[in-house]
Amino acid sequence: MTEKTYMGLDISTSHIGICISTKSDKIILFENFDLSKLGDMSIFDKAKLFRLKIIDVFEKYGTPEKIYIEKALLMFKGAASRIQVIVLLQQFNALCQFVLYELGHTVTLIASSTALKATTGHGRKPKFIDDKKAWTAEIFIEKHPEVVIKKYDKGKNIGKVHSDMYDPIDAWMLSRSHVLDQ
Repeated sequence: MTEKTYMGLDISTSHIGICISTKSDKIILFENFDLSKLGDMSIFDKAKLFRLKIIDVFEKYGTPEKIYIEKALLMFKGAASRIQVIVLLQQFNALCQFVLYELGHTVTLIASSTALKATTGHGRKPKFIDDKKAWTAEIFIEKHPEVVIKKYDKGKNIGKVHSDMYDPIDAWMLSRSHVLDQ
């Protein structure tokens, strides 16, 4: 009997982090589906690409027991978030959920704080942590030294985890949300 798998999807209009892990946290798939270099595409075209990608993933790795997607952002988080961006992200998130629904899969929406709690035991980043993404990347690297993590090899960020890795790391945290169902 094979171990059950769980999928986490960290969806944005430029990158989709995809992680499939087992109940014992073995990583089956860990990748960043990069939509940013495909030119100016509508979210509908991106949803079509997501559909093709997800069909390919299911054919290669089988159907996961559960699929977790981070709940869409509902409020401003500082000046960097604009209402147009939030609405676009919500629309694309819903389109991706619909693609999965059409393919016969149900999705569990998870708050980012819930995914963080499932992985670290903390529902919010501790106050002594400045950079949440760097902190979660460190946790991932500690738990999964077998996974190659891309790092910057030049410039001011040399040696730091590359920003392309944050989406699959968030997807990994989402895939771990099954531990809270027990």
